[in-house]
Amino acid sequence: MEPQIIDHYNDLPQFAKVIDKMNEEFTELQSENEELKRELEKYKIMIPYIPDFNIKIITKRQVNDYLELFDEIKENINEHLYTYKKAGAIADEEYDLKDLCVNSHELIEILFDGLNENGSNLNISREWCEYRIKNSLDKFKSVLSLQGY
Repeated sequence: MEPQIIDHYNDLPQFAKVIDKMNEEFTELQSENEELKRELEKYKIMIPYIPDFNIKIITKRQVNDYLELFDEIKENINEHLYTYKKAGAIADEEYDLKDLCVNSHELIEILFDGLNENGSNLNISREWCEYRIKNSLDKFKSVLSLQGY
């Protein structure tokens, strides 16, 4: 160990100043890191989460089969929506959106089952189906508030 000169003019030894300086730098970096985390959260809010799904490449021969499948799903969803149709001559195209939104899991099941049954091999996740249904129903939230009148 090297001999040290005793510094009578400073209260703290030299290594304590180095540690203090490192602590100051750490505090600055930590505050910068917190600021970047807040900024990242702000951007996460601005960009909605869209679940991933596997892209299935279909051949030209399969196009008609998939179009029939999509028409069948559309028909099943329309039949289900008909159960939420309001009665009366004036309410020809009026639906009970509140109950429809509450029971959105039924639409999710129809979409999920339709896309993944009958040997379609699409392998679409339930999360993706839920996102698509919820996203579609969110477009009617303003109409839902008007139905209370």
